[in-house]
Amino acid sequence: MIRVGIIAPMAEEIETILDHMTIEDVSTRGARTFYTGSIECVPCVVVLSGIGKVASAVTAAILIEVFQITELIVTGVAGGVHDTVHIGDVVIATGAIQHDMDCSPLFPQYEIPLVHTTTFTTDKVRTDLVAEVVKTFITEHWKEVIDTNAAAALGIIRPTVHKGLLLSGDQFIGSPEQLAALQKAFPEALMVEMEGAAVAQVCLPYQLPLYMFRSISDKANAQAHVDFTAYIETISRPYTWYLIQHILQAISKV
Repeated sequence: MIRVGIIAPMAEEIETILDHMTIEDVSTRGARTFYTGSIECVPCVVVLSGIGKVASAVTAAILIEVFQITELIVTGVAGGVHDTVHIGDVVIATGAIQHDMDCSPLFPQYEIPLVHTTTFTTDKVRTDLVAEVVKTFITEHWKEVIDTNAAAALGIIRPTVHKGLLLSGDQFIGSPEQLAALQKAFPEALMVEMEGAAVAQVCLPYQLPLYMFRSISDKANAQAHVDFTAYIETISRPYTWYLIQHILQAISKV
């Protein structure tokens, strides 16, 4: 039986999902609150991951070992690091790298020691499904879901959908110098955050299907903090619920 784990690092995003979830049980493990129930008739376990690689990795491990999830969604917001990615866009990860991993010269830079992996790939079938849901949302329903005046105040006029590389690290990327360094090291990368690649590392030995999507809240530069609260309330919250709802609807029909 399918049981989908859903994690996000910010309370506002989890609250939005819980507002629409049929909750059957609430339990605490490792100082985390896990909500078990269903969304769109799909069994789910929803939890706040916390911020950073360690926090999210622990959360993923508990979901797998204790709650026996069969697949995992990571969602939330991220900074855009590619020139084609703009605030309000949605990026679906096809792979993830820990940009702050460096055990050279013992191991190649960015390679996870003893795992022999630099890039963790997401589940292709589910990633393609998510891409179709996001594309439909952006092209057909975005104006129905989002307050377009609030979006325009944040500079969001016509968001787009991207698929590509996600970067994760225990650093807030908020300066032109940091951004330039990431772009030089990973010219193909689309977004940066602090959890996804660590979760992917946990999922790998369990062979657990993982798929990740995030909306772009900033451009990972000196203006990274501007209007973040407004973005979470007017863009991230409705994005998160609409996409989770319709992804699970699609899964229930597969």
